[in-house]
Amino acid sequence: MSHADSALYVSKELGRNTYSFYSDTFGDETGKFIELSQELRTAGSENEFELYYQPKIDLVTSKITGMEALLRWIKPRGGLLVPPTEFIPILEEIGLMPEVGDWATNEVGEAMGLNPGQIGVNLSERRFSSLAYLKCFPIDTIKVDRSFVRDMLVDKEDEMILDAILAIAKLLNFAVVAEGVETKEQCDALKEKGCKLGQGYLFSRPVRRDEMTKLLKKLLL
Repeated sequence: MSHADSALYVSKELGRNTYSFYSDTFGDETGKFIELSQELRTAGSENEFELYYQPKIDLVTSKITGMEALLRWIKPRGGLLVPPTEFIPILEEIGLMPEVGDWATNEVGEAMGLNPGQIGVNLSERRFSSLAYLKCFPIDTIKVDRSFVRDMLVDKEDEMILDAILAIAKLLNFAVVAEGVETKEQCDALKEKGCKLGQGYLFSRPVRRDEMTKLLKKLLL
């Protein structure tokens, strides 16, 4: 495929009124983009998407406060699990996210016995660093990235950033969920700082739908 053809193909995948330029790294990136975008267009009809569930835990009472549904893509060849950071941006780029979002909402509704208004599904693995997003979108919960939780006990800057996030959330009356809580020490430190909700391997890994009921029974005891 020529350089011009590669750029043209990507533009077509992205939809009308777009254009692309070729660069030295464009070849490898284009090949991967084309391959994944083609496979994603049939992934839904081939039942390759699956939702995993991870509980949100009240760090003070250790009780479950909710479940978060996480989108996963499992390729049929070898059961390869594609990282969300690789395929979710492509879903957004080629315009399939609304369709996949509707599917996920229906799946969660069936699993939980809920109506669409009661469902929260996390289909995004992107991180937004600008505080402007706090006023641009109807946000009521802030998630603290696992990197800050992981290093807050050994890196003073990460601890200061975490403290700042908690302070802003308190001023704006937002709930805060700390991701990636893996140790009791992290959990205790978060509680001392006033963070009330957490997720992570300390409580549970993301699990399939058939494991979710067992997990709920265990955590609700």
